[in-house]
Amino acid sequence: MKQLIRLILFLSLLVEILFAQSPSRVDFITFRSSALGVSKTCQVYLPTGYDNTTERYPVVYFFRLHESEWFNPSLNGRSGTMLKDVADDLISSAQIGKMILVGPSTTSSISFVEALGVN
Repeated sequence: MKQLIRLILFLSLLVEILFAQSPSRVDFITFRSSALGVSKTCQVYLPTGYDNTTERYPVVYFFRLHESEWFNPSLNGRSGTMLKDVADDLISSAQIGKMILVGPSTTSSISFVEALGVN
């Protein structure tokens, strides 16, 4: 009986490992724009399980000055809530489907603070 219980526990652990989904994450992607002559950065939210599937997802772009406003919880009094957290909650509660969220940098190659002339 002990061996049967051990075998069942082993098999259940094996199934859990094999079917485990990668957690959601935010990746930073930098690319060179030859048209603009500068390097640009995007922050990209990838939903849970993205790495374990060939499924295609819709993409939503968030444009507003700088991508950090969407992904950095310390900006503008966001009190620790990031777009990633909101997306994770909405997806896990089945209020929206899985999707990719992109926060492209819409500023020039100089920082927003430099553009304003603030030291």
